[in-house]
Amino acid sequence: PQGTLVGTSSTGGAIFVNSRNPELGATGGHIQVGLGNFDQTEAEGAINLAAGDSLALRLAGIHQDRDSYFDDVGPFDNDAGKLQESGARVGVLWQPGAFRALAKVEWHDRRTGGYDYRPVAGTTYAAFREGDIRTLSFDTDTSHREKAMQASLELRQEFDSGLVLRWLGGYQHKRIFSFDDIDGSQAPPEAAGQIIWDYYARERQDSHELNLISPAEGRFDWILGAYYQRNVIDVLILTREAGFPIDIYPANRRTTTGFFAQGNYQLSEAWELQAGARCHATAESARALLDLVALHIPPRTVPPTSAQTVAAADACGPLADDGL
Repeated sequence: PQGTLVGTSSTGGAIFVNSRNPELGATGGHIQVGLGNFDQTEAEGAINLAAGDSLALRLAGIHQDRDSYFDDVGPFDNDAGKLQESGARVGVLWQPGAFRALAKVEWHDRRTGGYDYRPVAGTTYAAFREGDIRTLSFDTDTSHREKAMQASLELRQEFDSGLVLRWLGGYQHKRIFSFDDIDGSQAPPEAAGQIIWDYYARERQDSHELNLISPAEGRFDWILGAYYQRNVIDVLILTREAGFPIDIYPANRRTTTGFFAQGNYQLSEAWELQAGARCHATAESARALLDLVALHIPPRTVPPTSAQTVAAADACGPLADDGL
């Protein structure tokens, strides 16, 4: 049963998407480049390097760059909808015998210049639309950036009996920086315009899973497992409506632990009987601070570098893991 091995919300099945592992005893790679309209350029490549019979390294990377499909006629001449995306992955496999260690680290950085939207006909700000469907009209600077880092380590030991002991650990750190013109127009304050959204979100996830897997020979096989996962989510939402600030600081902490077991019995070549059980517990806490200030405070802009952005965000709200 999918719910036993994968968890909740997988009643209808689960699809696993795994990056390619390093290969022992093989050396090779590939590279692909492309060009397109709107000054689009793209490249991706990977190389696998073998060092002896027990060690292999795989490096992979991707880059895409494209201009926006839209034209912003507002005073800031934004490039909302453009694409600048880069990613890299490093994988190392060490397998001296019955023991195997597989480590992967991946980085991803995506910039789009902000969301490319305009008022919908018949709505509040429809009268302030400009030009055709490819024309934007923002009255503030816009930007959007997503950064992610994830790492995993798998340790696997197979004993002479065929029994396998496996541990899998992972860490993810994802951030979103977004500065947007919410009304998507140059509507003045008296028309309920000039709504600006400065959004920052960060999630950190630490997970561990331990498995004991039976030999694969014979009609009956089984698996026992235990897992732990910790999620820390912090969000800053700084909104300015005609200069009036409304700031919200949501924070969420969640810890999940559990155990599972599954047995499979092959009745025939076409039929297999599966039975499984899973038990988990979740401890969660959340809070959201609302700050209303009746003074005019100019909207802060998203700093140009990620390090500066994190520092600015830390100064604006309780981002530290304070045990909630």
